[in-house]
Amino acid sequence: MKTTNIALLVAGLSFNALAIENGTSVNWEQHSDFLKLYSSDEYNSCSGTLIAGKYVLTAAHCLLDSNPIVKITSSTGKKENIIAQNTHPDYYDNYNGGTGNWHDVAVSELNNYIDTPQIHFFSDSTTNPIKVDDELRVFGFGGSYEDLNYASFKVTNRKPEEDSIYADMIANGGNTTGGDSGGAWLNDNDVIVATHKGSQTIGSGDTYRRETYSTNLHYSKQFILETVDGWHYPTLANINGNQTIKIQSLHQHDVDLSNTLYFFGDVDVDENSGTCVTKRAISPFEICTLEVSSNGGEGTIILANGQEIQINKPMPTPTPGTSGGGESGGSLGFLSLIGLLGLGVIRRK
Repeated sequence: MKTTNIALLVAGLSFNALAIENGTSVNWEQHSDFLKLYSSDEYNSCSGTLIAGKYVLTAAHCLLDSNPIVKITSSTGKKENIIAQNTHPDYYDNYNGGTGNWHDVAVSELNNYIDTPQIHFFSDSTTNPIKVDDELRVFGFGGSYEDLNYASFKVTNRKPEEDSIYADMIANGGNTTGGDSGGAWLNDNDVIVATHKGSQTIGSGDTYRRETYSTNLHYSKQFILETVDGWHYPTLANINGNQTIKIQSLHQHDVDLSNTLYFFGDVDVDENSGTCVTKRAISPFEICTLEVSSNGGEGTIILANGQEIQINKPMPTPTPGTSGGGESGGSLGFLSLIGLLGLGVIRRK
């Protein structure tokens, strides 16, 4: 999650240079389902992904640290508190009495819903979605204030006994650093397959390599369904005409959306097309479609249990002057700066 390196602070290195070191910078506003996570004093930070409107997928060790993560900042600068940690009940690692690493994942609940037109779906976790030599990307805010970046890796090993994925850097693809813990790992179909744990350096000289590892969510699929037990969906959609909206079932059992679907305002859902309403049994992790139309005015689609897609609701305008767009997650004191500049060899980042 962090290390202390005062020398780097004194050297005055820029934050952007440290954000997933040598990775690829992306516009946070165009990836608004990714969230920056903080401890109450903002000394510790992690990365996470918005799930089902008000949950954040991250690493369990971020929340069970001695100075745990307790709040998030979104791409618009909105700040929300974590009201339920929801770490995997079987999580353990070398830092909390275990002899390995297992289920380092959390699906924490926020006190309010977050506005986002973009989401990333989970892979069909009923089968193991990751193979050796797969190329994956990890997204995170590590080493930066609120700058989102990604790094690219190739899978070298799968360890089912630890639900771990081991990967090596791809040339010029960047590497992770402190603050990237909990960030989403995406496959070439842009779907979530893992959450970030950390990295370590191995060897020296000609044998030097940096090994990076993550939690394979295939082994936490039931935990995800039991925690969310609802729809995973974009909370915002801008529509003027006809558009297809995709949502994913994270229910524990097959569901029939037609029993709960309701909409009002300037929006219409075609109940004779779109697999979400024409198929009467949507399976866990299945992605289905809604065929939606609007004349450009505001409306609301209610999926179930207060889960709503707001149509043509204005997205909050980010406040100029912050890299993420919007209010800061709070001031960064001297200790916060040191904590974010962790580049040493650590087991968890």
